[in-house]
Amino acid sequence: MQYKLLEAIYSSSFGENLVFIGGTSIHIIYGNTRFSEDLDFDNQGLDKNDFEKLSKHLQTQIKREGLDVETKVVIKNAYHIFFYFTRILQEMRLTGHKNAKLLIRIDAEPQNYNYAANSILLNKFDVFQKIRVAHPSLLLAQKIATIFERKRPMGRDFFDVTFLYPNHEPDYRYLKKKLGISDLKTLKKRLFEHCKSLKFNQLSLDVAPFLYHSQDKKRVEQFLKFVKSI
Repeated sequence: MQYKLLEAIYSSSFGENLVFIGGTSIHIIYGNTRFSEDLDFDNQGLDKNDFEKLSKHLQTQIKREGLDVETKVVIKNAYHIFFYFTRILQEMRLTGHKNAKLLIRIDAEPQNYNYAANSILLNKFDVFQKIRVAHPSLLLAQKIATIFERKRPMGRDFFDVTFLYPNHEPDYRYLKKKLGISDLKTLKKRLFEHCKSLKFNQLSLDVAPFLYHSQDKKRVEQFLKFVKSI
């Protein structure tokens, strides 16, 4: 369903103002081995009315696929669309509860940061569509910023950082703007100081159910060793 939603967004004019970011973009586009459900976007110009039109457009496109879906739009600091897919879990025999629904959420919020988005061809699950997605370096920087900004630490953020880091340096221009971090030395120091008291064994258990390989939770358990190694 994530692929069909992405196809519906980027085959419409709404996609011109949305850049795919967040954990699901790292999973779908860049191959992260952590499953992620919700679709996050950098909103680069859609207003409330546009977003409500987008919700109706997506609902129409999904129903054309022969699926039953209910939607709810929530406008707060960010824009949210909740998609409740009925019958799909029962038809796939994933639940014995007749009223259970599959939930996928779209979140769109301005990142207030200028950058060039990547244009990538999504070619999987009967979907063939160009989409706009943030570069891995920016996604890495955003994940690092989230580690500092999130009130309650989440194991998934640490996992995603260790996944992206071997092949990409973070966007230091973004980190400078958000955190005042402009080089690796400062990044390592700030990360270690921020994370040294966290209970990483417990954080690894939070993310373990969403990993393709359960042993990969060591990416979270050994995060401080990772920080020292970069």
